[in-house]
Amino acid sequence: MEIPQIAAYGKVTELNNTLSGLRTQRVLLDERYGEEHQKIKQNELDTREAQRMMKESLDLAIADMRARYARATQYVQSLAETKVEVEKETANSIAFRPSTKSWRRPPTRSAKPTPTSAIASPKPKLRRRCPTPTSRFSTQRIFLARRPTPELPR
Repeated sequence: MEIPQIAAYGKVTELNNTLSGLRTQRVLLDERYGEEHQKIKQNELDTREAQRMMKESLDLAIADMRARYARATQYVQSLAETKVEVEKETANSIAFRPSTKSWRRPPTRSAKPTPTSAIASPKPKLRRRCPTPTSRFSTQRIFLARRPTPELPR
């Protein structure tokens, strides 16, 4: 058997070994007995039966492989269709921005290039006090607005 998947299917290997054993036995019987001997006739019947069973097993193995291939092809096709649908939905849906944990629409690309002066460094934030010092974000804003303290000489 040249294809390992077929050789491993069912009793294919066992039948192949039986068939080769019967053929070897036939050669030995031909040397010892004539064509019309009972043992040679029995060997011929056994060989035909083994060949029939081998053909059935091979046909089943091939049919099983074709069915697996068809299922795999359908699965790959459904994955490709799902990928296209998901890409379309993602392009049109709301995107999640994990840095701020807020929802926003995906940015639209403008035809005009942004000027380089707009890309320059942002202005430093001014220190603002929050109306409620116990609010969750007040400490963060104060912390971000602090300027680093200069190091003292030693």
